[in-house]
Amino acid sequence: MKGFESLESSGHAGELGGTGIRLGEIKFQVVPGDESVIRGKSKGGGLCVKRTNTALVIGVYDEPVTPGDCNIVVENLGDYLKSLEY
Repeated sequence: MKGFESLESSGHAGELGGTGIRLGEIKFQVVPGDESVIRGKSKGGGLCVKRTNTALVIGVYDEPVTPGDCNIVVENLGDYLKSLEY
């Protein structure tokens, strides 16, 4: 995913910051994450993408779920998969 390459080289979402992420018909504005996480928000919801060694874990949420709750689940699952070398 192009955004992760930008995160690794510059520490921020780079080109995704201007263009956002489109998942289906929904466009998400990219918000700060870290080198293995991309977060996005849209009207009434958002997403969290965690990169593992071989996979992307993607969580999409709508209100009343909070961004923090989604991030915790996606990032913990991603960390668990990384610990198993996935």
